[in-house]
Amino acid sequence: MIGISPTGWSLLSISMIFLSISGSANPQTHSLPLSESESIETGIPHQTPVSDERLEAFHQALETVFPMTPEMVRTYQDALRDNQEATFGRTYPQSIDDAAMAVLQPGEKPIELNVSPGIASVVGFHDAAGNPWPIQQYVLGDGQSFEVAKLGEKSSALAVSPVAHVGWTNLVIVLDGEETPIVLKVIINIEKAHFRRHVQVMKIGPNSDHVARSEHDKLPSAGDRQMLAALSGSDLGEGAMSIAVPGIDAEAWVLNDQLYVRSRYPLLSPPWTDSLRGPNGVQAYRMAMRSSLLFSIDGRVVAARLDLP
Repeated sequence: MIGISPTGWSLLSISMIFLSISGSANPQTHSLPLSESESIETGIPHQTPVSDERLEAFHQALETVFPMTPEMVRTYQDALRDNQEATFGRTYPQSIDDAAMAVLQPGEKPIELNVSPGIASVVGFHDAAGNPWPIQQYVLGDGQSFEVAKLGEKSSALAVSPVAHVGWTNLVIVLDGEETPIVLKVIINIEKAHFRRHVQVMKIGPNSDHVARSEHDKLPSAGDRQMLAALSGSDLGEGAMSIAVPGIDAEAWVLNDQLYVRSRYPLLSPPWTDSLRGPNGVQAYRMAMRSSLLFSIDGRVVAARLDLP
């Protein structure tokens, strides 16, 4: 018996099996044709007779090389695919892209970061003026179930990925020039995951100029979640009503008889009571109810009229 790897079959392998099985076959011929050949003398095609023993050896070789029928192979592939989907398949988690606020005061609860297997969640840190705050060092609580990578030597962002499918840990981040660390609670969640989360630190970082530092006292209070929600463009809470801003790349909401506006363009009028600057130049404003807004766009003053309730 010739041993041949199931994955290494070739025409030469089949021929060797066929010859080894049929080498001792009775040379008596049979009238059943296997193939046609051409006579050298006459050039006229004629049938080549084979023996019963050779035919049987040929079929045995086919059974050895191809033990399954094409229908069996298709059924096997379907069953294998179904088992792989059941083992490794999972539902696509709800993607979250929002912002959180870090006060760096005693008693502050850790900021939550939802992560999901197979997804890299990015968390970035910015100061109160909206400028990136570089990360000096980070410490991961569970290095067996989670992986963390800093996105560049002087980066202000981390990528967090879970290795396990359940569990949680904490992540401690030390920002450049800041003694108080930021603590994140990293939770594995198969239903939802932060694809990106901005953490606004309510202090002025090393990348902000003296103008931003002088305006630090004008920032809203650190616990002002409505301003943070307006800055990230997320839900301001129950009772908030979205208002269209015609002709301007901006968003507006009405909540508790106050108007919240979010835009990349500077707001010139009306005067606002609070403002908060985020990453990429986005700024949020809070003011009394006004139906007319003036923005500065590429050196031009552009007006927008709101349809207030």
